[in-house]
Amino acid sequence: MPRLLLLLLLVCTAASASAQDRPAPPEAVQRVVLVDGTVLVGRVVEDSADAVVVVAANGVEQRVARDQVAEVTDLLGGRFTRYDPARTRLFFSPTARSLGSGARRFSAYYLFPSLAVGVGDRVDLSVGASIPLVVPGLAATVLNGNVKATLVQREGVAAAVGGSVLVPISTEGTPGVGGTIYGVVTIGGEAGAVTLGAYGFYATDFSDSEFGNGTAILIGLERQVSNNIKLVSENYVGLVFEEGGAVGVGTLTGVRFFGDQLAADVAVAFGVAEGEFSSVPVPYLGLSYTF
Repeated sequence: MPRLLLLLLLVCTAASASAQDRPAPPEAVQRVVLVDGTVLVGRVVEDSADAVVVVAANGVEQRVARDQVAEVTDLLGGRFTRYDPARTRLFFSPTARSLGSGARRFSAYYLFPSLAVGVGDRVDLSVGASIPLVVPGLAATVLNGNVKATLVQREGVAAAVGGSVLVPISTEGTPGVGGTIYGVVTIGGEAGAVTLGAYGFYATDFSDSEFGNGTAILIGLERQVSNNIKLVSENYVGLVFEEGGAVGVGTLTGVRFFGDQLAADVAVAFGVAEGEFSSVPVPYLGLSYTF
């Protein structure tokens, strides 16, 4: 029996020594974003009230004052270091993510420039106008505004509600207004997500207001494939409440190329309305700059 106890003691001592000698798992690689926009990638070996110390893959150590660090986050999907600067929208439709307090984004889709501003951490406001059309006897433009409030925003899920209004103005007067109210939910991370939404859209000439002239269901898909490229698909099923009604299905699918602040979208649209398929792709081009 004493021999057995001695053997067990030796085994336990050896196991303890082995566990103590085993190297600790390496720190996870993270991205450190500085207030000037610089991104450092490496192992964060110190994160204190005074400084953040980052060790790059080549072993170079960089010490940064804590008040110069905007955020310390994990890599996207463990692979990508760059976030999509236009991640609060698909192509036309918004996602449920918020722009962020004080952030601003200038966008131009076709001939529709707009400016969006983050008011607090949960509210985004945007205003825009079409490039004025001027022909003999007529000058016209379209003004638009949008507000979105993010009700839920945590890792893996966000939910928001919002509304928009479009007002055409011409030298012949203002024929009416149109717009949408909507709710969207974005499920997934920055590197890949699904956005589900429901829209109600309306048009009125003021004299015969008719709210809820149509509805649409949105299914949006995002997949980041590199530090500069994301695949985006924006798909709708819509019902227009007119005499006899009309149902339409449309898709806008393409690629987003992006840097730290600038994003460029290239896509094509197809659609089916009242049983007729549009076999001619409609090109879509968009640019945005977040600052």
